[in-house]
Amino acid sequence: NVRELRNVMERAIVLGNNPSIGVDDISLSSLAPQADLLQPTQSTPDSSALFEPITLSELEQIHITKMLEHTNGNKSKASQLLGIERSTLDRKLKRFEDSQA
Repeated sequence: NVRELRNVMERAIVLGNNPSIGVDDISLSSLAPQADLLQPTQSTPDSSALFEPITLSELEQIHITKMLEHTNGNKSKASQLLGIERSTLDRKLKRFEDSQA
């Protein structure tokens, strides 16, 4: 998907620490490295204990909150990394606030 590739490249440019983009800078999901958490290990024999059933809305809120933490509250940068318009991010944040009230 061209749009996804564009977003990956933009993320690599914005978040990269080197003058050139390397393999470590490119990933299709920031959650990919954590996939190992879902694999059973000796210290966690029951991998189902790591699963927490939540709604997509709750997952979206967690992801957006983490992205805002990552960008130190910079909504423009967060929306760019999320691949959404700044106005969409503002609307989602407002919806999160309203649902907690």
